[in-house]
Amino acid sequence: MKKFLGLLSVASLGLFLSFGIPTHSSANSSSSDAIAAASYSQYVSVNRYFNGNVVPPTTIAYNSGGYSGTLQRQAYQFDGTRTIATYSGTVYCSGSCPIPN
Repeated sequence: MKKFLGLLSVASLGLFLSFGIPTHSSANSSSSDAIAAASYSQYVSVNRYFNGNVVPPTTIAYNSGGYSGTLQRQAYQFDGTRTIATYSGTVYCSGSCPIPN
């Protein structure tokens, strides 16, 4: 009986120690976390039109389809009547957003 209780004690202690110590910890995100985060952001590119031959602002605010953020000016040109500026950047979900394809 003493041998049985001793063996039971050792087994219980082993189980206690194995469940009490974490076997894996990581500060890195898993791939499913990266996919979930990607679904809350998207890259957009838009054109804005300005009357006359002007220098457009270097950044603009973007808010469309539940996504919002700041876009950076990439290029601009005057077409004889108006200035056409191209802006792009990553925008983030600011509410209820569809998942981009």
